[in-house]
Amino acid sequence: MSGHHVGESPFITPAARWVGELRAARGPVDAWIQEVATDAWCAPRGGRWTRKDLLGHLTAWLDFLLDQVEALRDNRPDVIEAIQVDAWNAVEVERRRHWTVEATITGWRRSAQRADEVISALSPAAWTGRWRVAWSAEPVSIDNLIELVVVHLRQHRSELAEDT
Repeated sequence: MSGHHVGESPFITPAARWVGELRAARGPVDAWIQEVATDAWCAPRGGRWTRKDLLGHLTAWLDFLLDQVEALRDNRPDVIEAIQVDAWNAVEVERRRHWTVEATITGWRRSAQRADEVISALSPAAWTGRWRVAWSAEPVSIDNLIELVVVHLRQHRSELAEDT
């Protein structure tokens, strides 16, 4: 990593940059939450998940990748396991299925706050490390994990925009 992106001040820390990017990526989710009608959260949709399931899915992935950021921060890459994504998604959606809409929204907001707190508290040294983890042939960095969160949220952006 070069330390900063083209056109970006070299004085912006990686934490500040990633908190900003994550907030921007979460923005469409937060707007979508406000726009979904109360009676629409548990209604069937075109896919196999309800809106509540989709928000639970986004929350699960945010937490899953934050757990990995914390593991790398603590120099514990050995606790990061490879998963079969489709099976993991199914288990996580089912695990949250009994949650109320309010609990699901609260979970999303709690995870978003956790992301800001975890990333903001990372030491400068944490940003320079690269670790071998079970799911990657190449060593990964904390930047790589946070980028996965941003990419995942962006992958669902059009689905959210078309859903309101």
